[in-house]
Amino acid sequence: MMKDIKFNERLKGIAIGVVSTMIIMTATPALARIARETITVDFNNIRVAVNGQVVQTPYEPFIFQGRTYLPMRDVADAMGFDVTWEGITNTVHITARTGLGVTPDYPPHQTQPGQVGPGQ
Repeated sequence: MMKDIKFNERLKGIAIGVVSTMIIMTATPALARIARETITVDFNNIRVAVNGQVVQTPYEPFIFQGRTYLPMRDVADAMGFDVTWEGITNTVHITARTGLGVTPDYPPHQTQPGQVGPGQ
């Protein structure tokens, strides 16, 4: 009788472990799908020109759902703007370049242009 109780408890523990593992294994791909999606884009040898000057970019622009996507940092740089990445809030900041000795008013947690920060 005592062996039957121990066997039943052990069997119940194994069943709980198997069910828990199955739940975790099936939930993980569903959660990952929210964060990542495969898309199809068109590369049509798109060139970028700023004021008539072609801008060379290390990443080729592409079209997705009727919109053209450009490498922001390269285009902003060609137009005289600085681009910084704020990893804490996942924000791209585009700011006008300032003269020597003048610093724009950045939030205290934001990486200044030229500095390496989170996400860069």
